[in-house]
Amino acid sequence: MQTLVESPLYHFLDRFTKLIYLNLLWVLFSLMGGVILGVFPATAAVFAIIRKWAFQEEVPIFSTFWLYYKSEFKKSQITGYGFVLMWLFLRADQNFYHNGIFTFLCQLASLVFFTMLLYIGPVFAHYDTGFFKQIKFTFLLAMAHPFRSVFLMTMTLGYLYISLTLTFFKFVPLCGVTLFAFLCTVIVQKTFPEAQSQ
Repeated sequence: MQTLVESPLYHFLDRFTKLIYLNLLWVLFSLMGGVILGVFPATAAVFAIIRKWAFQEEVPIFSTFWLYYKSEFKKSQITGYGFVLMWLFLRADQNFYHNGIFTFLCQLASLVFFTMLLYIGPVFAHYDTGFFKQIKFTFLLAMAHPFRSVFLMTMTLGYLYISLTLTFFKFVPLCGVTLFAFLCTVIVQKTFPEAQSQ
C-alpha cells in the first residue's frame, strides 16, 4: 500500500513548497543587493539549485543558495549586464534604423536574443565558462534545437499571459521566478548531452 510520502500529491506539494521558499530567497537576496547588484547572483543561485533538482540531487536550500550567491556574484554580474548591454544595443538599432531591411534584421536579431535569454539561466548553471562562451553556447543551442526553442518561447508567453490575467493563477507570484526557472531548466537541459557530443 502506498504511503503518504510516496504519493504523487505529496511530491508535488513538497516541490511546490520548495519553489515558494526558493522564490522568497530570490526576492530577499535581490533586495539585499539593492536589486541592481543582487538580482543576477540571486537568479544564478536559483538556477544552480534547480539544476541539482533536475538531476535528482536534493540539497539544503538556504546554505546552497548562499554558497552560489557568493561564489557566482561577480560572474553573474558580467553575464547579466552583458545581456542588458546587448538588449540596449538592439533597442538603439531599432530606434535608429527605419529602412525596411534593417528593421527586419533588427527584429530577427531581437527574436534570436529573446531565445538566447531563455537558455542563459540553465547554460550558466550547467557550464563553468566565461561570458563569450556562454553567448556561443546559448546561440548554438537555440539554433540547433528550433522546435524546442519555439516551444520554450510559446511556454514563456503562455506563462506570462496566465500569471497576469487569470485569477485562478494569482498564486504564481509566490513562485513566479522559480517556477519559470524550473520549467526552463526541464526543457533546456535535454539539449546538453547533445551539445556536449558536438
